[in-house]
Amino acid sequence: MKTIGMDVHARQTFFHVVDEKGHRVERGSTETTAKNLSEVIGRHLEEGDEVRVALEASTTTWWVQEVLKKAGAHVEVTNPYKLKLIAESRAKTDKADAEILAELLRCGGLPTPVYVPTPQIRELRQRLSLRRQLVRIRTQVICSAKAHLRGQGVKTTKRDFHTEASWKRLMAVHDSSRWHLNPLAGVYGEIVSSCRQAEAEVQELWDEDPSVRRLQTIPGIGPIVAYTVVAALGEVERFSSSKQVEAYAGIIPIERSSGEVTIRGGITHEGRAELRGALIQAAWAVLRTRKNEALFLKKFYYKLMHRRGSQVAIVALARKLLTIAYQVLKQEEDFDGDRTRERKTEKKSAPHQKQLLNLNQEARSEIQT
Repeated sequence: MKTIGMDVHARQTFFHVVDEKGHRVERGSTETTAKNLSEVIGRHLEEGDEVRVALEASTTTWWVQEVLKKAGAHVEVTNPYKLKLIAESRAKTDKADAEILAELLRCGGLPTPVYVPTPQIRELRQRLSLRRQLVRIRTQVICSAKAHLRGQGVKTTKRDFHTEASWKRLMAVHDSSRWHLNPLAGVYGEIVSSCRQAEAEVQELWDEDPSVRRLQTIPGIGPIVAYTVVAALGEVERFSSSKQVEAYAGIIPIERSSGEVTIRGGITHEGRAELRGALIQAAWAVLRTRKNEALFLKKFYYKLMHRRGSQVAIVALARKLLTIAYQVLKQEEDFDGDRTRERKTEKKSAPHQKQLLNLNQEARSEIQT
């Protein structure tokens, strides 16, 4: 068996090859192309050996691991943030990183491999990433227009520059600022058109997916949030519990415990940031909806808000929505608010019923005595 550690970059890849006993077989670098990477794997497959490759997750990882798999190698992609041996090394070079990856893979010391999404999920993630970039540009354009008017002593509202009609109205009123607003209006129109096209393409590909349809039965979750949840979680079977899903989204509190001291802080902010952002937006949407299915979610939010504040409460509500989404995907059933309330009632009433049962048993024993 040959074990290869690869430190992949956009232009060049450094590799380190060792045998079963840890002896170096080959070390070098090659251009990061499908042909060159396949040649590295092929040189060792010709000898009849099994080839295993370790990679760090990065933007170029996914297509590289596909190339290596087609070449005949078994590939493990690891989380770079969990490789402290590399991150904290004083002699951190690309050659050293490749050597450490090869040795850790040979000894079985690599962290749990990261999830490798399917080509369909990767495409969905890329399309949603493009949409988020367009939305950020649109926000920058709006902020630039508002900042200019504020510099002229003009007050603006939250909804100004959020529609094409408001752009035309404000440009007509503030004709002296047209030199600044007119170019921004053109950029805004192009961005809005591109954003709508991106959403339409995603909708055409994924609107009929049963997981997307089920998620939209949950209060506050619309198409974009549903696409984001599906893209982030991928194969929901890889999570054994809702706690793992919450940790994956980085929406669980930080805990530092030592001895008898337990300190809990804000959320970890680890994992997929786009999933956290989508859930927070969905949580705010829950508070605006008038659907009866959302009443128990609103009660949960307001009860916690009075004790801990609105920011803590909205994050907790987002975490609850993620838990519900996980259960909907895992059980492959639509959301049912009535059944959720029944389960909560059963959980609350169970201890009370147990206490009544104990009291009845005590009373019977006393009567018999």
